[in-house]
Amino acid sequence: MPDLWQNSLEREAQKNRALIQLIVFSLLAVMLGTSIIQTIRTNPGSIPEDKEWDMLTDSMAEEEESSNASSDDGEVGFSSSDNHSNKRASASFGS
Repeated sequence: MPDLWQNSLEREAQKNRALIQLIVFSLLAVMLGTSIIQTIRTNPGSIPEDKEWDMLTDSMAEEEESSNASSDDGEVGFSSSDNHSNKRASASFGS
């Protein structure tokens, strides 16, 4: 068997370095495994029921615009910037 170290001091230093690397690797592997398990076990949630999260289609945006334009009774509706951003969002998904 070939002698891999010059002396026992070098062998001891390599042994300590290998032990440190083993500990670091083991900790990282445990953290990775824990992260994967948490990811698998986490509930992804659901689609909110609020109308705030609904995306408007082109036809829905036109209906909103016509209803907002025809109602001049002081009700608070969408601002023109909100309608513009909703149109842009629905147009980006095509239809």
